[in-house]
Amino acid sequence: MSDKGPQFMPSAVQNTEFNEGIYRELIDKSLLGLAIIQDGRLIYANVRLAEIIGHSLEDMLVLSADNFMSIIHPDDRTGILGALIDGISSNKLPLRREFRIIRKNGEVVWTDALANFIEINGKPAMQVAFMDITSRKMLNVDQMKPERNILRF
Repeated sequence: MSDKGPQFMPSAVQNTEFNEGIYRELIDKSLLGLAIIQDGRLIYANVRLAEIIGHSLEDMLVLSADNFMSIIHPDDRTGILGALIDGISSNKLPLRREFRIIRKNGEVVWTDALANFIEINGKPAMQVAFMDITSRKMLNVDQMKPERNILRF
């Protein structure tokens, strides 16, 4: 038995239709929200990103980069822009940052985002993977609260 991960039969790997099906399943049903930004606008988003951000896919795909920035919590926007500029200028890739997003319904969601530059159709683009870390952040906050039910003697 091999420890190299999933193995596919050579004839199946050579089948382009089979490969496209695997990639489509991986992307569409990813546990991470995935986005591609090119020419100042979102050109791709998967269903999980729509769930994390709380917007429909249709709404997200008409957002400009500026409008996309508006869903980032106001207290986090400057840090995100600074990290992008620093990452681009110093070529520190991939970029990683935790920040808050404001959903369409006003709910605040914590995300851990990892971004890298790619090329699509001969033009630069940015791929971003988002993970919802709200539960972890809330658990950390709860652990920092003083005990309320201390027995007093």
